[in-house]
Amino acid sequence: MSDQSPFDKTAPNRFELTLAAAKRARQIANGSESQTSKSRSKPTVLALEEINEQARKLHRSPIPL
Repeated sequence: MSDQSPFDKTAPNRFELTLAAAKRARQIANGSESQTSKSRSKPTVLALEEINEQARKLHRSPIPL
């Protein structure tokens, strides 16, 4: 059984993927236009599809302590 996800190549780890998806989902929920060709209603699904399609690049930013 394979333990690989389609997101394994887009983010260095699941934590960063979760942060990026949450941030993008919040942007979409606040009115930002989706960059994916698929039309779904939930911002979290759209954000993950964008990341999977690499329509948006994941940018590492330092986490304030």
